[in-house]
Parts: sequence; structure tokens; C-alpha cells
Amino acid sequence: MKNLWRAMKLVLPQRKMLALYMLTAIGLALCGAAPFVLVKSFLDKLVDVPPRDKLSVFVDGVLVENFGSGRGYIYALCAITFVVWALKALFDFLNSYISSWLAQHLRMEAMQSVMRKLLSLDQPYFDRQKTGDLVSRMVSDGDNLRKTVKIFLDFMRQPPQVAALAAYGLYLDWRLFCLGAIGVPLVFLPLSLVIRNITRQTRKYQEKTADLAQAMLQNLSGIRIIHAYDAAAKESENFGQLAHSLFRTGLRRNLNRALQHPMTELMMGLGMVVVMLVGGLAVRRTPGANPTDFIVFVGALSALYMPLRAMMGTLGELAEFLPSAERTFEVLDVKPTISERPGALPCPVLAKEIVFENVSFDYGRGPVLKNLNLSIAVG
Repeated sequence: MKNLWRAMKLVLPQRKMLALYMLTAIGLALCGAAPFVLVKSFLDKLVDVPPRDKLSVFVDGVLVENFGSGRGYIYALCAITFVVWALKALFDFLNSYISSWLAQHLRMEAMQSVMRKLLSLDQPYFDRQKTGDLVSRMVSDGDNLRKTVKIFLDFMRQPPQVAALAAYGLYLDWRLFCLGAIGVPLVFLPLSLVIRNITRQTRKYQEKTADLAQAMLQNLSGIRIIHAYDAAAKESENFGQLAHSLFRTGLRRNLNRALQHPMTELMMGLGMVVVMLVGGLAVRRTPGANPTDFIVFVGALSALYMPLRAMMGTLGELAEFLPSAERTFEVLDVKPTISERPGALPCPVLAKEIVFENVSFDYGRGPVLKNLNLSIAVG
């Protein structure tokens, strides 16, 4: 999560866009919960049952005061519901667009930062690195970093929706709500194991992708040598082994990804079944019970499960793409092997010439330069 926070810090300067993002997320949450309040008033009106809870009494009072209790009541309720859905669609569009803008801006900033860092490093660093790995970090990991931030922003828009729907569910019946949430803690342990496996397999997948890219570059750059030694079949076999190894690693990662959604659905289904069993029996044995309250509660609980499922699915996606952010920051954290000594004097602007007198240099394998005398004039 440390590198995720580092990635988000690249977006923090865009405070206005982030503020708009959170405002649209809150608006989306409120517009997602409001229809259930309106539908409850609609159902109470249809079955001709007076509202009992304070919120329904307030909505009913406002509608009766302004539109009467006849057809105008129904017309107004339907029109308000449509307006709320239209606002929800608008907030959804704005929220998705802003998150895409922020993620794309982050990718641009990250790629520029990585390029600036690479251009500032000395030659020994590049001697130790594979060209295919560096290309992969610049292109593939940069795009995956954008996806990581986009996924995290999508994750952040779910809590307001969960809070709004949970508040309404608790308001309607806190006991049933607690029963409905029974599946949420049960899924955390197995889900955490799956996410850990996804992260591990993703790191291996990226390393093997870099190896495959390096082998491709070597084969293409050395094609004349390969043909000269009639090694095309051997190189093709080696490349095929790397490709199959990448396939197996990707398959193991996808297996864990495939487990994530069914596990979440199973635990959520358990909570819904418990609510239907307990709540349904309570409605049947309570004389004069209003079934519309229970119907609206089940609807709100079903809607609550949607952002919860999205949040848990997002955790798996973050586990898949977050290692790319780590690889990007590995480059940004590299320290040059050659650096200026603290307190070093600044190099003055060349005024006349550069002169080398009797310069000798040795890499450790014998002298490269010996008693070199050289004069380089300005210009």
C-alpha cells in the first residue's frame, strides 16, 4: 500500500479535480439510496397503508401537501423518482470521467518522471539492466500504474454508496441488517489469501514478460548471427519455452482471480438467505405486519451488496496491477553509482580550453590510456 500512496501523491496536486470526484461520489451515493425511500412511499400508497417511520411520514407529508393524495401524488412520486435516476446517471458519468482524467494524468507524470530518472543515471546502471525490462517498465508498467490508480479511484467511490444504503438499512431494521451482513466478515480470510496469491503470481508474470521481451529483442537484433549458425530452430524452441512459462504463470494468476467472485457471491448469498428466512417468518407471524417494509429492505440490502461486491473485486484488481507501481518506483528510487561529493565545488563555465597532461587510466584489466596529452579549445 506504500507504493499505492506514492502513486496517489502524484495526483494530489490536482486538488480541484479530486474534490469534484468526491462530490460526485457523494451525489451518486445519495441518488442511489433515495429511490428506495420513494419506492417505499409508492408501495405504501398502493396498498393504502399509512407510513409509520419518520422518513416515510415526512415524504408523504410533503407530497400530500403539494400534490394531494390522488393521482397527482402518484404522478409526482414517479416524476421525482425519474429525476433522481437522471441525477444518478449524471453523477455516474462525471465520476467516471474525472477518475479517467486523473488516472491518465498520473500516467503522463509517471512516464515523464521515469524518463527523467533514466536519463540522469550513469552507464553502469544500464550495463546491469535488460533493455526489454526497461522498455516494459516504461510502457507496460506505466499503463498498469494508470490502471492501478483508476481502480483505486473506482474503489473510493463505493464507500459513500455503502454508507448511504447501510444507513437506510439500519434505519429500517437494524437486526435484519446485521443478519444480512453476516457473510461479509466470513469472506475476508479466504479473500485475503486469494489476493496474496494474485500479487505473487503477478510479480512473476511481469518478470517473465520482461524476459520474453528481452529474448525477442536479442533474436531480432542478432538475426544475422542466428542465420549464420543455423540456430533458428533452437532459438524458436527457447522462445517457445519462455512463452509457455509465461502462459502457466498467467493461468495460475487467473485461477485465483476466477475464485474471487464466486466466493464473494456465496457469502453474500448466505446473508440474503438468512434475511429472507428470518424476515419472512417474522412477517408471517406478526398480525397486521406491512410486507412493503420487508420488500423495500430486501431491495436496499440487494443494492448494498453491489458496491460491496465491487469493493472486494477491486481488491483483486489492485493486487494484480499494484506490482507494476512497485516496479515503476523501483526505477525512481535508483541512486546513481556516480554522484557529486557533498560540498563539491561547482564546475565553472569553460573560458579557454580543457587540457589533459600525462593521463593514464586502468579498468583493472590493464591500462586503457597511458600518458595521454590532449588539448580541447572552446567551441
